[in-house]
Amino acid sequence: MKKVSLLFVFPVVLFATYLFAFQGKRTAVPRAIKSSTPVMCGSGIVGEVDTTRNGKFIQRLPGWGHHSYAITTGNDSARFYFNQGLTMYYSYHMKEAFASFKEASRFDPSAAMTYWGRL
Repeated sequence: MKKVSLLFVFPVVLFATYLFAFQGKRTAVPRAIKSSTPVMCGSGIVGEVDTTRNGKFIQRLPGWGHHSYAITTGNDSARFYFNQGLTMYYSYHMKEAFASFKEASRFDPSAAMTYWGRL
């Protein structure tokens, strides 16, 4: 008889505790973010890259990873930016990956894999 009553009382007490804990509390609705405040979850390089001044799409971003893939190119810069784009792609930073692949194709327009990354 005691086991039956405990099996009934425990869920009731748990539910009552839940109701008591959230009674009268309202969740705060966050205020709108000002439109001038940038919200990013990327590397934060948007303001640092000036494509009109030096013609670059992205700068070097060391320390993000070591993914690499052998591509047919004689240009070391194209290889570096392709591998950087691959690292950014695997890190789900699509804008940075696309810019890195564009930068790689700027250094070696004949490298086909740099255009593969831009698809």
